[in-house]
Amino acid sequence: MERISYYNKNIKVSRKALTEVYEILQAYEDDIDEIPEKYMYVIEDNMDKDYIFSTEDLENIELLEDTKKILTYLYTNFLSTPEERTVLKQIEKIQYEKAQKENNISYDVFEKRQINTNNNQQENVDLHPTVVEKQNIFTKIIKFIKNLFKR
Repeated sequence: MERISYYNKNIKVSRKALTEVYEILQAYEDDIDEIPEKYMYVIEDNMDKDYIFSTEDLENIELLEDTKKILTYLYTNFLSTPEERTVLKQIEKIQYEKAQKENNISYDVFEKRQINTNNNQQENVDLHPTVVEKQNIFTKIIKFIKNLFKR
C-alpha cells in the first residue's frame, strides 16, 4: 500500500527546521512511538532534503526557532506525562494572557484570528502552536530526548 504524501508547498514553518526536527527524532527513533505516524510523514515530506544537520553535539548546537517550537509542541502533546502536560498548558495560557496585555491583542479561538484592539482592525492569521519560550523547558525537552537515547 502506497502512503499518502503530505507535501505542502505553502508550509508556514522553515523547511530547515523540519530537517532539524526529523534528524533529532530519528536519533531517538525507538523512544518516540507516542508521536503519530502522520506527524512524522508531514515532517519528512516537507523538510529541506539538501540541508545537512548532525545531532552529534546537540547540547551545543543553536537550533532554529521553528525547530524549538515544533519540538516543544511534539513534547507537550505526545511525549510528556499528563502532569507535565498540565503544567505546560498552564504556562502557555499565562503567556497568552501576558502577550494580550502587553500588545493589547485579543485572541478569538473560534474564529482563528487575532484582533488588534488598538484600532479595531481585524487581521486573519494562521495560528501555530504556542511555544513556551523559557530556556529551562526547552532544555528539559532536549534532556528528555537525550535520556531516551541513552537507554
